[in-house]
Amino acid sequence: MSRAFRLCYFGAILVTFPFERILEFTQLPVWKLCVAPKPALLTQALSAEYGLSIVSRDMSYQTIGLVSLLTIASLICSALGLKRRISDALSFISVSFLIIYWSQFCFTTHELTPIPVSLLLWNLFPAELAPGPAIRNQRIHFTIAFLSAGISKVLNGGANWVLSDSLRNILLLQNFLFENAWLHSMQTELNAWLVGQPKLCRFLSLVAVGLELSAPIALIRNRPLISFFIVSGLALMQLGILLVVYINFVTWIPIYLFWIPESVWGRLDSYLQTIIEAFKGGRP
Repeated sequence: MSRAFRLCYFGAILVTFPFERILEFTQLPVWKLCVAPKPALLTQALSAEYGLSIVSRDMSYQTIGLVSLLTIASLICSALGLKRRISDALSFISVSFLIIYWSQFCFTTHELTPIPVSLLLWNLFPAELAPGPAIRNQRIHFTIAFLSAGISKVLNGGANWVLSDSLRNILLLQNFLFENAWLHSMQTELNAWLVGQPKLCRFLSLVAVGLELSAPIALIRNRPLISFFIVSGLALMQLGILLVVYINFVTWIPIYLFWIPESVWGRLDSYLQTIIEAFKGGRP
């Protein structure tokens, strides 16, 4: 994999990962902690209740802060290609640790779940040795994430997901669940306008499910135009979710990078090499 891609991939994870929000959760009062009877399977396996206290709600702000600093350092090293095998593995372990810790607070982590999986695939299939299969596996992971979301809607909502007011109800509910979470007041105005358009909401529901279920089609070889439209459609869908549902999928940017053609990364590599050589030549 190109140097430019490595820099962008790990740099994007570093920039989009919500370190501050995770640190905020360590300071929540006891009565706000998760009391769900059935936490996530992975959280169960690593919780103190099951005999392994490596992930615990009792961890202090300072402890999680140190883990966050370690994560930041490993991501920087990975982005720069320093001690690649060690820093890449450490990035996967530390990012996964923080997400598992965060899940104990019953916070929805679907914005972050694809990241440790992508990092695991990065370590299992080093792009430096075989960029083709490595990229292919990341794209498969990408399509599975969306396909599973579409299948979940069909299994749980069926035709009602499209024919009823499911989307309108979600739009209304989000105003209470994410109060003051929007980036701009125009988001609430757009949300309110969309709620008043039942036919448009049903159409958008159909489009969303259709895009998610068609995600695997993007994997068809030698059909770059089809892949472009499907991946672009999914990106626009997630942008729409940010605007009216207030869920920020910016953390998915790293896995979108795998859809950019290798020729583009090759050109970026050339520009990056030119900058590096110019910098070295300008030093005394």
